[in-house]
Amino acid sequence: MQGFKETVSEAWNKDILAIDPIRRVHIKLSRMAKALRKWQRQSIGDLRMQLATAKEIILRLNQAEEARPLSDEERAMLHQLKCSYLGLLSIQKIKLRQRSRLTWIRLGDANTKLFHARANGRRRKVHIQSLASATGTAITSKDKEEVLLQHFKGHLGTKAPRLYSLDWEGLDYTPHDLFQLDACFSDQKIRDAFFSLPSKLVNCPCAATAK
Repeated sequence: MQGFKETVSEAWNKDILAIDPIRRVHIKLSRMAKALRKWQRQSIGDLRMQLATAKEIILRLNQAEEARPLSDEERAMLHQLKCSYLGLLSIQKIKLRQRSRLTWIRLGDANTKLFHARANGRRRKVHIQSLASATGTAITSKDKEEVLLQHFKGHLGTKAPRLYSLDWEGLDYTPHDLFQLDACFSDQKIRDAFFSLPSKLVNCPCAATAK
């Protein structure tokens, strides 16, 4: 972003009277953090206020489009606002992620039980401890596999031989090559389908994509 590198360079290269290397690095980092906070307020401003304002204007323009066609200037403004809204959301996501990382780093340094429980929570969440069946509780991996196999067999059934089949030639059926249905959609097809939707189906600003 404009002015970021200049702000970092200016804060880092300021004169320092301290002699101790650790103290000098600490002072440089403190100055840089203070300068970046000031730069953020001047260049980005209140992020939540900007998000709320952009969302409100987008909503008003979408409501107006339902009643009448938008002018070229209004359409250009709507497109620019949606792009800006997505950019602001990205900045907000980065800030929240950084704040979360700092929080968990502090908790990790403190060696708290909460930090270790959180770190191991995902692994525990995906593990099935036991399965209950009509014959009892399955605990070992082999027993759980057998319980799952019997469960899905009972619901899906087993394959049975067919006694009858269709005579396609008698029905005068012409086969078609459907190989192209498995092909992936191109970016242009997805873009054309999205922008051809009625505006009332695309009211969410998050659904906007930049051209």
